[in-house]
Amino acid sequence: MVTFGELVSKRTNEILYSKGMSLYALAKKTNLPLSSLKNLYTKHTKSPTILLVYKICDGLGVTIQDFFDSPIFEKDTLDHIIYD
Repeated sequence: MVTFGELVSKRTNEILYSKGMSLYALAKKTNLPLSSLKNLYTKHTKSPTILLVYKICDGLGVTIQDFFDSPIFEKDTLDHIIYD
């Protein structure tokens, strides 16, 4: 079982890695506090808002459609999300 935040974190990390970007660079591009992004990685943010995901996508230079077009978000995975 996983949270939506863990899935968003995992996908964000994949894109960061593919672009050779750091979490710090993403924070600077999005004007989001680094602590907000770190909260995704430390599982403190279990259900990020769509606005947060949109800002992350914008900072990563990907569309929200491209962000969610990943095996991470397949139905089988989404069926096992923990909602807190």
